Amino acid sequence: MRKGPSGDPWRGFDPASKGNHGKIATTVLDRLDAEGRIYWPGKEGGWHRLKAYPDESKGKAIQSIWTDTKAVNSQAAERGDYPTQKPEALLDRILRASSKPGDLVLDCFGGCGTAAAVAQKLGRRWIGCDINKGAIQTTAKRLRGIIAEQIA
Repeated sequence: MRKGPSGDPWRGFDPASKGNHGKIATTVLDRLDAEGRIYWPGKEGGWHRLKAYPDESKGKAIQSIWTDTKAVNSQAAERGDYPTQKPEALLDRILRASSKPGDLVLDCFGGCGTAAAVAQKLGRRWIGCDINKGAIQTTAKRLRGIIAEQIA
């Protein structure tokens, strides 16, 4: 077992009891706690954690332009022949970040129904609208398939 001040028990927590070694010396933990930088868990058996703030973190802040999601191209299985169709992975990220199961998602420009389809898969309620009857038919067919898979 490693030795040193970061392995010492601190305020009822003993890293060695879990086969671990602390990352921060207990004297530093005392100072951080006095500064309000230690999160104390509310449940029995939970372990304290260091509060971290984005402006103090190393690395690059999340950008507003996401380049890690591929566009829907002519070979994509999810392609619905709509020129403005968004990838399901993109809508999945947006809906997970901005809603929780049971929330209502509104897509006023339904197109081929990607937002409603992803909302359905994620357990969100949804409303989809489009002025184009063909878009409504495409969306309805897509959603019937997803719902049938979910209840099967």
